[in-house]
Amino acid sequence: MNNNTEALTSSVTMASVRRRVEQKADALFVVVAGKKIPARRVVIPHAEIEEKTFVFNDNERIQRFLNPKAVADILPSITESGIDKDATARENNGRFEVADGSRRRYTAILAGQDYPMLVADLTDEQMLQASRTGNNYKTTSEYEKGHTHQTELLTMNVSQCAEKNNVHRNIITRRVKTASLPDNLVACFPTLNDLSARMGADIYDLIFADKDVLRPGATAAIAKVEAEKQERELEPDDVLAIIKDAMTQPKPGGKVEPEAITPNVKIKHDADKGTATFQMKNADPGLVEEIKKLVLSWEGKQ
Repeated sequence: MNNNTEALTSSVTMASVRRRVEQKADALFVVVAGKKIPARRVVIPHAEIEEKTFVFNDNERIQRFLNPKAVADILPSITESGIDKDATARENNGRFEVADGSRRRYTAILAGQDYPMLVADLTDEQMLQASRTGNNYKTTSEYEKGHTHQTELLTMNVSQCAEKNNVHRNIITRRVKTASLPDNLVACFPTLNDLSARMGADIYDLIFADKDVLRPGATAAIAKVEAEKQERELEPDDVLAIIKDAMTQPKPGGKVEPEAITPNVKIKHDADKGTATFQMKNADPGLVEEIKKLVLSWEGKQ
């Protein structure tokens, strides 16, 4: 083996085992925002993960939408070999609150593997920082970012929110609209990352008449998507197409067109609305008077 090969092998080996954990003598540390915090290692048996652990509430990743496809990048290796990178957590009322490692937690449950973690005395701010660092490995979705923006917008306007997140204000608006979609509709996408902010905003505009007010027919349109999902795996474009088709169908009876009585007279009668409109060209004053008398006579008989 030549020197270049040895150096490359050494580099790859070091990269594969590098952790945000340092071990000196018998001491363990987690590193959060450059600060080393003493920790202890705990391994939770797979049968006890759901009972003994939960995810930090301010972690941007929304746990209820995790599914096997959302963790397809780590599921095979964890199923075969277990988890080789400890989660970061703190103890909270006898349970362990996970900051970094929520996807590994879900995958361990799915794969029947134990869940190792480093438990440290972390503040809320350190928990938030650790969760953000952990989510950098697999970025959160536009939907999840939209939920974060909804909270931010409680104390700032859209322009300030855009500046804070270093994105255009239109992106903030699209993400917030996406985050406002009903859960049962969002669940029809393969994963949250398959729902773009642009598509989410388009669907929002189709099904919402105003903030939190669904348009007539929107509930039925969503039910149609759910029914289709039971029959086949939907792609993101399928979901949009089903919603668009359901929300843009013509109303029963179609558009009412005027009926020509004579070349100069048309009547538009909408039976559903109970209205009638006359259109007359070259209207003779005498004929107009006769129509008035007829209408008055008809109303007098009602």
